[in-house]
Amino acid sequence: MQIFSFSPFGYEGALVTVEVDLRRGIPAVDIVGLADGAVKESRERMQAAIRNSDFEFPTERVLISLSPADLKKEGAGFDLPIALSVILSNVPKSVSEKFITDAVLVMGELELSGKVRSIKGVHAAISTAVANGITRCIVPSGNLDEALEVEGALVYGANSLADAFSALSDVNVFKEKKLDVKNKDDVE
Repeated sequence: MQIFSFSPFGYEGALVTVEVDLRRGIPAVDIVGLADGAVKESRERMQAAIRNSDFEFPTERVLISLSPADLKKEGAGFDLPIALSVILSNVPKSVSEKFITDAVLVMGELELSGKVRSIKGVHAAISTAVANGITRCIVPSGNLDEALEVEGALVYGANSLADAFSALSDVNVFKEKKLDVKNKDDVE
């Protein structure tokens, strides 16, 4: 599974690939890929959220790559995709085989407790993802209605990091926009 997030700029934005590599060395977390201050601070929020959500944080050195490298990444909406990528990098192969194989757009700010806060730019992010063939999206539950406005998207609204992680192994939790019966009849 590949995890994507979104970096807004102006009225548009771009998809961002979130990758994690665990390597030998003194335990630390490095974020590369032109991240602003809020994104770099996500290293502290996601570590606390992972531990407070009863997941194990890797004991290795953690390298987080946000690409494309030349695109500036802004905001706290990268917390949730980074945390999920770190958790996924630390699960055994036997467990990772149970996860969905589709690419997933993930957005959300994490509280230290592991709860997910709403963010801005969800509609634009999901529209961009769907236009690029990514239909599965995990967003904060507070942004679910906005996310469901995008036709063709399969969306899950997460209340917590644990919720978002469990959604990665259950395709049935993703919802799509329901057509209004009146509008549907008018079209026919």
